[in-house]
Amino acid sequence: MCTKILIASLLFFSLFAVSSIEAEQLVSLNGRVVDDHTNLPVVKATVTLLLLNLSTTSDNSGKFTISEITTGRYTLRVTHVGYRAATVPVSVDTASREQLVVRLIPKAIHMGETTVTVSRSEKEEFIAPASVSVAAREEFRLRGFSSTAEVLREESGILVQKTTHGHGAPILRGLIGKHVLLLYNGIRLNKPTFRFGGNQYLNTIDLGSLERIEVVRGPSSVLYGSDAIGGTVNLVSPKLAHQEDDLIIRPQVTTRYASADNSRLVGVNLSANGANLSTRFTGTYKKVDDLRAGGDLGRQRPTGWEEINLNSSLQYRINSANRFVVDYLMVRQDKVPRYDKYVSGEYRQYLYDPQNRDLVALTYARENSGQTFRSLKCNISYQRELEGRTQQKTNSNVITYVEDKLITWGGYVQSQVRPQAAHLVVFGGEYYYDDIGSRRSRTSDNQTETIRPTYPDNSKYHSTGLFLQDEFSITGNMTLTGGARWSYIRMESPLEEPFDTLDEVYDDLTGSVALSYRIIPTVNLIARWSRGFRAPNLNDAAVLKVSSSGVDAPSIGLEPEKSNNYELGIKVRDSWLSGNFFVHYNQLSSLINRRPGTYDGKTFLDENGNGVKDNGEFDIFQRRNVGRARIYGFESEAAVEFSDRWQARFNCFWTFGENQTDNEPLSRIPPLMGMVAVKMKTSSSTWIELYSRMAAAQRRLSQRDIDDTRITFGGTPSWITLNFRTEATWRDVTINVILDNVLDAAYKEHGSGVYSPGRGVTISVAYGYDH
Repeated sequence: MCTKILIASLLFFSLFAVSSIEAEQLVSLNGRVVDDHTNLPVVKATVTLLLLNLSTTSDNSGKFTISEITTGRYTLRVTHVGYRAATVPVSVDTASREQLVVRLIPKAIHMGETTVTVSRSEKEEFIAPASVSVAAREEFRLRGFSSTAEVLREESGILVQKTTHGHGAPILRGLIGKHVLLLYNGIRLNKPTFRFGGNQYLNTIDLGSLERIEVVRGPSSVLYGSDAIGGTVNLVSPKLAHQEDDLIIRPQVTTRYASADNSRLVGVNLSANGANLSTRFTGTYKKVDDLRAGGDLGRQRPTGWEEINLNSSLQYRINSANRFVVDYLMVRQDKVPRYDKYVSGEYRQYLYDPQNRDLVALTYARENSGQTFRSLKCNISYQRELEGRTQQKTNSNVITYVEDKLITWGGYVQSQVRPQAAHLVVFGGEYYYDDIGSRRSRTSDNQTETIRPTYPDNSKYHSTGLFLQDEFSITGNMTLTGGARWSYIRMESPLEEPFDTLDEVYDDLTGSVALSYRIIPTVNLIARWSRGFRAPNLNDAAVLKVSSSGVDAPSIGLEPEKSNNYELGIKVRDSWLSGNFFVHYNQLSSLINRRPGTYDGKTFLDENGNGVKDNGEFDIFQRRNVGRARIYGFESEAAVEFSDRWQARFNCFWTFGENQTDNEPLSRIPPLMGMVAVKMKTSSSTWIELYSRMAAAQRRLSQRDIDDTRITFGGTPSWITLNFRTEATWRDVTINVILDNVLDAAYKEHGSGVYSPGRGVTISVAYGYDH
């Protein structure tokens, strides 16, 4: 009841603020960002007026404009991943007549990247009232990984669980799979077929199509709805720039080779920027062989796969404030083996083939259009996913093929208004509709029969949400952010006898409150309460699936899972130091757990219909809202710039999870983990870095962990790796070399089904302009 009163108060307060619009004199702030050493323009620098929290980016000439603001004195902050941040006092009435020039000093580490995920508006990490990490495009090549999920391994608070080499799922604050929300440019990627535990879907978005990956740890359900309990991962593609004068075409070719898995990658990027029309095309081909583990483990067979990715965008700029963007993304993965099923001896073959994704999005955006009305974004998207699985057990001639096809139509509308100087209100709504087609066949002795699919064919899932959030500047250095969301979800599935047609509705009202207090300009204190929820999906309610651990049968009458998350944090951002430290506590309730159940009046699947449980006939399990759990811990990271030549960074996190219902550890909880790195810049175009990743042993196991063949008997041992990398740039050519796992340690990330790479070398060569 208190939660609902708080949420209602926030809604009333924000709506009252919107109605209090005052007319003021409006001017523009114009400027240019340049490199302090070369005097060349700095492209895509983030320029922010701190008091009003208005942001823009510099264009290809380094120019920027912040339109229609009131006259007065402000503080301007300019950031870019390759430069030290600059803070400049400005007088807007003077700057509106004379172009301001901001000079940025190059650096080798980024300290405060911009993120948009937290509040659906551009905001620096330092200001964002949450625990946030950003992996920028410049770091993708430096980290040398073959997949999108692996890039996140060097971010604090994230364990990447890999069932096989071609998969990868982030564990955020002890939660994984359907408890972590994946987005592409704010478009939901989570589907109603997501299962508990690790999945492969993050790797169906290619790194070549991304500008950065933003990670928010902790619930984001107010702005993004169901599933965002552990955190949110937003995959952001590059913004298309425009060129006022002549058309500019910029090509780039990237090649990569890694010896540990004999992987080869070729990528092509082509961008063309004109006055009103801009376009970008990216294509990537990957061929990955079996992965060699450290020590005496050798090649892990089979772990290789093949992949083709395409991404293209077209932007039409109507004027300085309005634009249309069409985005198309495609991935084709073939014959991705699930290695843990092979190494356990359970299967002769278990292949994900095909694993295809197509995504088309049309976006209209209007930005900086007035003192009160700040922005409007409207998005319509279409997604098609095709997932096939070929399975054949050891010592069996029966081959089962499962195919799930998901068609998703979606859209969202969001807007920002500033009714008063102290208020920034973000509000909007979204709707997604999933249509699931599923089939399953069994082939034996050249005879094929159709059997009951994993999900009933023509199942449907509707998700609707309305959200509102208000950032209220109490003082110049204290901000209160409150938000609320109403969600409505409907699931329809034509279940067979003895069940009726599944037609269930879930709704939820959730909220969040965060207080940010900058005690001095370089230190920001944050206190945050956020409520998360996850509505049941088809994998919870409609699945009928046989496995070695029993038969999952349809479950009727489920309710949403819920969580209450509390966290305290401190962020530091200075000219030589950037970092943060957060402690968090998350109480989860109504968790959907697997319990003994019945199907057709029996506690086992009576496949031959004789009414007796015979050998090979499995027990029935169903899902119930019976779980309670708590997760708490800390995460920290820091980057230190000792001089123009020497930098260091480190991160460390620890998570404790307890299943209070079964009085045992929560499954898949990461151990104490961290990394430390020291970098030396040898010249203006070359650098070298020595770094180490490490993890303590994880001996606290749930019964599910103990039964999991991917986890070593007694738990996952501790491990440490020593690694080296260097990069050199000469004109338009950049060469990156990585020596990975120099000591050839044999190790496995906790919960993973495949061992991590042994000693190996990775070489990347890029020629041309990197967008």
